[in-house]
Amino acid sequence: MGRVSDSHFEEFHKAMAPTVETVRALTDAITAMAPRHGYKPEPGSEAEGELKIEEGFKGKTTWDRPLTDTHSMGGVVLLAATDYARCFADLFDGQRAPVFGHLALARAALEAAMAAGWLNEPGVGWAERARRGLWEQVKSAWEQWEGAQAPSEHDDREAAERKLAELDAAKKRLDRWCAVAEPFGWEVLGRSTGRLRVVSQERDAKDDPAFSTCRPWPGVGIDELLLGDVLGPRAHDLGRTQWSYLSGVEHVTWFAMKEAVMVPAEETAEGTSLAGFGTNLGSAQVQAVCVMRAVRLAANRRFQLMGWTDGDWAGAYRDIGASLRGQRALVKAQTAEPICLSQGPLGVRVRRLPCDRPRVRTG
Repeated sequence: MGRVSDSHFEEFHKAMAPTVETVRALTDAITAMAPRHGYKPEPGSEAEGELKIEEGFKGKTTWDRPLTDTHSMGGVVLLAATDYARCFADLFDGQRAPVFGHLALARAALEAAMAAGWLNEPGVGWAERARRGLWEQVKSAWEQWEGAQAPSEHDDREAAERKLAELDAAKKRLDRWCAVAEPFGWEVLGRSTGRLRVVSQERDAKDDPAFSTCRPWPGVGIDELLLGDVLGPRAHDLGRTQWSYLSGVEHVTWFAMKEAVMVPAEETAEGTSLAGFGTNLGSAQVQAVCVMRAVRLAANRRFQLMGWTDGDWAGAYRDIGASLRGQRALVKAQTAEPICLSQGPLGVRVRRLPCDRPRVRTG
C-alpha cells in the first residue's frame, strides 16, 4: 500500500481500531478487579498469608507494615502501567496520529509493568517481598537526597537555610530507611553510588544473588516479563532493544528520533531533500503488542498474589491473549505491506541517513 497522506487518515485510524479496542478492553478488565474484591486479598491467598506473618513485626522494627506497604506499592504501580497503556491507545483515537508521544507512553507503560510484575511476583516468599518493598523505599529516599540542593555562594541567608534544612531532612529520611534493614538481618549497599541493593547478612550476596535484592535493569526486566514465560529468561533481547529505542525517543537522541523522518525518493544531486515525518502503522502495532503483553502479565501476577483470579479475569485474560495473537498477525502483515501516515514536511533539507532501525521480533 505504501505511504499515505493526511487525507487518508481514516484508513490509518480504521487499521488501528482493533488495537485500540483491545487495549481498552484490557485496561477496563484490570481496573475492575480491585473494586470487585473490596481492595483486599482473598482468604487463603498468598498475600493474606504474608499479612498474617506481618503481625509479628509490630514493636520490633520502625517499619511495622512492610508487606502491607509493598502490596500497596504493587497496586499503585500496576495502576500506573494500566493508565499509561490506556493513554497510549487514546492517542490513536484522535484527529491525528501521534509521531513521538505514543513511544514515550510505551516506555512508561513497559517500565511500570516491569516494576509491578516484580513487586507482585507470586511465590517469592514474604522476606523477598519485604526486601523488594524496602528497596523501593530506599531508592525513593535516595533520589530525594540526591535531588536536594546544597547552598551556593549566590544564596542569601534565607535560601541557604532552607536548602540546608531540605538537605538535612533528605539525609535523615535516607538514614531512617537504611536503618530499617538491620532488625530483619539485612543491609543496604550502594548508598554512595545509587546502585542500591538490599542484601541478607546471613549469606554472601556475591555468591548467592537470590539474597541480593534490587529492581532489575529495565531492559532485562522487560525482556523477562515479555518472553520469560514463553522462551525462558533472557531468551531474546527484545526488552533491551525496546528500552534502548524508547529511551532514545524520551531523551531526544537522534538515532531514535530519525525513525519518524520519511525522506522522499526524489533527492537533489547533493543527496538532500525536503523531509517529511510520520507514523508507521506496523511500528505502532509492535509497540501496542509489547505494551499489552507486559501489562497483561503484570496484572496477572498481581491477581494471583491477591487471590483475584476469578472467572471474569480468567475469561478476560484468555480473550485478550487471543486478541494479542491476532495483533501479532496484523503486525506481520504490516511489515510486509506498510502503511505510513505522513504528517507533512519538516521544512528542512536533510541528507538521507542509514536506517539503524531496531530489529524487534514479533513472532
